[in-house]
Amino acid sequence: MKGCPLYHTGVGYVLGHGPKTAKLALVGEAPGADEAEAGLPFVGGAGHILDALLKQAGIPRKEVFIDNVLRCRPPGNKYPTGKTRTAAESQCRQYDAIGRSVHPVVVVPLGDKALKLYTKHSGITRWRGSILSK
Repeated sequence: MKGCPLYHTGVGYVLGHGPKTAKLALVGEAPGADEAEAGLPFVGGAGHILDALLKQAGIPRKEVFIDNVLRCRPPGNKYPTGKTRTAAESQCRQYDAIGRSVHPVVVVPLGDKALKLYTKHSGITRWRGSILSK
């Protein structure tokens, strides 16, 4: 964690949250301002939308594991690039509970960075509605 460039320049630190027995995991890209302040993923505006969608689908949030690719909110809320991105993703991956302590049946990437991390595909719009395996 301390080897991560965002740990020193980013804001807040947010780990994934939810039950270890979750069958569904949702993964975003990076914490927003509300998430960095609360230390929990998807509690701000995007979290309210997510809550409404989960409710509409009949899925209790308490049964879902929610995480982000990055643990710290990047400076200026801009996803890092180049060596900073590579180092941050590598460091954050060490604290990724999905596949280690949480073994969901389905992982839903909520953004292109999460799609690439979990499936090695990119261009989330192109893959919309598709079922991909790792």
